[in-house]
Amino acid sequence: MSENLDNFSKWFKNPLSRLHKNTDAGFIILIVSLPLLERYLREKTGNFENPTLDDKFYDEFVNLFPRSETPKPHGNFGKSIATGCCIKPR
Repeated sequence: MSENLDNFSKWFKNPLSRLHKNTDAGFIILIVSLPLLERYLREKTGNFENPTLDDKFYDEFVNLFPRSETPKPHGNFGKSIATGCCIKPR
């Protein structure tokens, strides 16, 4: 196994697999998984460290999650996800 894949398994895959057994861990799994998804899609679509994402990124996102055909967010992916996950105080 390559060093990168070995590290990914030790740092993310194995711990997340253990969390899947806990029915209360969904939000933690989401918070950890979304940055990994962003990195994966950036690499796959060639966006790398660009501050803005192009249509290839969002098209690939919709390919993975076809029911998410929503308008492309403004700004960066991480900020959009963080804003969407925030709970407004009452």
